[in-house]
Amino acid sequence: MEISQVQGWKIPGKTTYRGVNYHFQIIPDLDIDIANKWAVAPTDVLIATYPKSGTTWMGSLVHEILHDTTSRPHFQPFVEMNIGNRPCASSMSFNGFAHPRVFKTHLGYDFFEDKIQKECLKTIVVMRNPKDVLVSYYHMHKMKHLNSFPGSFHDFFDLFKHKELIFGDPFDSCAKWWQQRSSRNLMIVKYEDIIMDCTDVVRKIANFLGVPLTEKRISEIVQRGSFGAMKEAYTSFSGAIFSKAFFRKGVIGDWMNYFNDEEVEYINNMSKMYFDPIGLSFVDRPVTQ
Repeated sequence: MEISQVQGWKIPGKTTYRGVNYHFQIIPDLDIDIANKWAVAPTDVLIATYPKSGTTWMGSLVHEILHDTTSRPHFQPFVEMNIGNRPCASSMSFNGFAHPRVFKTHLGYDFFEDKIQKECLKTIVVMRNPKDVLVSYYHMHKMKHLNSFPGSFHDFFDLFKHKELIFGDPFDSCAKWWQQRSSRNLMIVKYEDIIMDCTDVVRKIANFLGVPLTEKRISEIVQRGSFGAMKEAYTSFSGAIFSKAFFRKGVIGDWMNYFNDEEVEYINNMSKMYFDPIGLSFVDRPVTQ
C-alpha cells in the first residue's frame, strides 16, 4: 500500500535518504557523515533506538545514573532531529552541551560506525519486540505532529510491509545493531528486560558507564525509573513537550490486541529471516514473576 492510498495521509515534510523515509523534524542535509563534526569525549554517551523502543525511558535512567539527581526530567538532544525549540546536536556541531553529554538517535549503525569503533563512543542500544513496536508506532502516527494517521492498524501494518515507515524497517535496524553486540563500547538492552528486571538493567548500565552506585541509589533509580513514574514526570512539569498519549502503556504483549493471524505469521517469518540466523530473540508475551 502506498502512503497516498491511506485516505490522503502523507508523512509531514517527507524526505528519503538511502531508501529510508524521514519526516519534517530531521535536518534537511542528512547524510552518512552526520557525526563527522562530533569530537567524542570519554564521557559521551549515545542512546540508539528504533522509534518507540524506549528512547526516553533509557534517557531518563542514564541521566539519573550519571547525575545522581532527583531534579525534573532532562531532555537529551537527538543527533539528527529537532524537537520543538530544541535543536539537534549535529546542527550545533555537537558543541554547547554540558558534560557528560548524552545524545539520542533513531539512525542506524552505519551512521556511527567510526565513532564507535575508532573513537570509542559508548553506545547503549535499546531494542524492543517489533510486534509491540509497531503497535506503539501506529498510535504515535495518529498524533497531530505526524498528520493524524487516519487508517486502521492493519493499514499501518501494510505501510510497514511496503517499507514505507519513518526511520525504515525495525527488523533491519535491530539486526544491524545486534551484529555489533561484541563491540566493547556498545551495550544492548532489551526493552522487555527493563520491564522485567529494571534493577539488573540499571546495575549493568552503571557498570558499562563506569559509574559506581550503592544498592540504595540503585533502588532509588529503579523506583523513579518505572514506566509509570517516568511517564508522569515527563508530562507533568512546565514546558513538557510530550503528551501522556506519547507514552501509552509500556507493556509487553499489547500486540495481541491488534494483530490478525496473517500479520502474526508475517512477523514470525520476518523474525526467522532477520533474527534467527544471528541469534536474536524477544519476549513477546507478559511474563509472570
